[in-house]
Amino acid sequence: MTREKTELIVTAVHYDEDEQHIAYVFVGIPPVPGMNNHTVDGMRLYTRDRLIEALRNGQQFFIAAKSGDQWFVDHRLRIVTIQNQPYLRVDDFAIPVDDLGNLARIRSSR
Repeated sequence: MTREKTELIVTAVHYDEDEQHIAYVFVGIPPVPGMNNHTVDGMRLYTRDRLIEALRNGQQFFIAAKSGDQWFVDHRLRIVTIQNQPYLRVDDFAIPVDDLGNLARIRSSR
């Protein structure tokens, strides 16, 4: 996949108490090909609203996970609208819940 400036990766997620919506995610710059042993630079915390706004403004996000020294970039994040409500998903299923697949979970400080 060719990386453009509009492409970022989501590496971890924290859901709300009901596990229905994303509370926030970690977003970063995709790893450089051939440099898979390095960590992702420029990690940022995005709230659900900020993520939706960025997607609507043309930003592309991909789900990514690290296994050993290698990054696996998979699934494009998209918005699925159900009864005028946006849901963040890695598929096109009209299921009213945010679903970013099998991402690492961010532990809450509560």
